[in-house]
Parts: sequence; C-alpha cells; structure tokens
Amino acid sequence: TTTRSGVNKFVKTLKTEGLWDKISGIYPLIGDTGYYGYNLKDARDSDEAFRLSFSSEDTVLDPAGTITFAGTDDYANTHFNPSTDLADNTVHLSFLNLLDVSVNSSDIGAQEGAGNRLLIHVDYGNDAYFDSYFYGDERVTISSIDSSAFYVASRTSDSASFMKTYTTAEDNYETNTNTISYGRPNLDMYFGTVNNNGTPVAINADRTYGFLSFGKGLSADEATTLYTAVKTLHSDINRTAFDSVFT
Repeated sequence: TTTRSGVNKFVKTLKTEGLWDKISGIYPLIGDTGYYGYNLKDARDSDEAFRLSFSSEDTVLDPAGTITFAGTDDYANTHFNPSTDLADNTVHLSFLNLLDVSVNSSDIGAQEGAGNRLLIHVDYGNDAYFDSYFYGDERVTISSIDSSAFYVASRTSDSASFMKTYTTAEDNYETNTNTISYGRPNLDMYFGTVNNNGTPVAINADRTYGFLSFGKGLSADEATTLYTAVKTLHSDINRTAFDSVFT
C-alpha cells in the first residue's frame, strides 16, 4: 500500500508539472527485481516499450532499489534510439548514482565516433561530461565532482544545453550555448556503458544506480522538479538505501 501510494503520487506530480509527456522512459526500480527493467510509461515486455535488456547475469538487481553493473561488458540496452525516437534535437538524461567512484568510462549513451554522440561520463578523471551531440565546444563539463548524486543533463534547443547534479539540493549547474554541429546518434542507447557503433565500450562504469529517465529536453526548472519528485518518491516508500544522496 505504501509503495502504491508513493508511485501514484510520483506519477501525478509528473503529470501536474507537465513532465510526464516529455519523458519516454522512467525506471524507478520498484517492486520485484524481475520488473526493474520495465518502463513505468509503457510497461509492456517489449523493445518498443524501451524495456531494459540486461546483457549479463553479473548485473546485480538489489531489492533495496538499485542496479549495479559489475561484470565485463555488463550493461542494459534501453532500445531507445535518439535518431528515430526523438522528434527534434532536444533531449534529457537523468539518473541517480550512489557510488563516488572515478572510472574512465561512460555511464549511459550512444556514439558514432567523435560526433553524433549522446552520453554522460560521471567522474571521468574527477570531471563529469555531457555530450549532445559532440564532445568538443558543445560539451558541458562539471569539474572536480563528487559523483554520488542525482544527475539531470538536458539539451533544450540547438544552442543550449546544461547539466545539474543534486544531493540535498542543487550542487552544480553548468551550461553550454554553442550551436550543435552533429546529429543524434542512430543507435540504441546503453545504460551502464556507451554503445560505440554497436559495441559496448571495453571499460564499464561499474557503479550503482537507483533511478533512470530519458526523453525530450527539460528546462532548468523542470530538472529541479524531476529531482524533487524522485527524492519525494524514495522518501515516501522508505528507501533508506538512498540516504547517502537524498538526505
């Protein structure tokens, strides 16, 4: 009853605040671990519904509400293709990372080389990077980061993108106003690593996650609304595993 009430409140908040229709995939990791990969927006057991496909039995699905990618080439295919599943160049990625670990790999994304890439590096050499859709002048960088946080990265137009991190409140906010020079990658996006031209990168993030969403671009205020809604959800269903971030 507590979980059902918390999820209903969460969904109502997203609808009331105008976020529900902007999000294509929402994964609160609630209930039986066998359903962690199912999309709250479309709960069909189908690639078309962006149901996560886990690549390895090494993936740890914890009843406390977390996913840990711990093995070699251990990741989840979201089946979300930015080129075909987005109507324009606006996009957002959000997730909760519970481990402050520096790993030179991507946490989520897809790339077709230097350009045509959508990804987030968390704590890559002590910095966080958001590339949409190029790593050069269009990259958003947060330096000297504590990577255990809730992340929202968003492109809101062809010449505006940002990335925020939150713990008890907003911790970091960096922007980029350079105009994009590459298109959206025509590949399925991976979670826990990056899909590099159809192949997962050799080094995985090896982190523990407690939430994931992706879809259309969110404004800075909408990013904060999403963070608040996720934090409230975990408080409502008494998830103590996230106290290290959502204090």
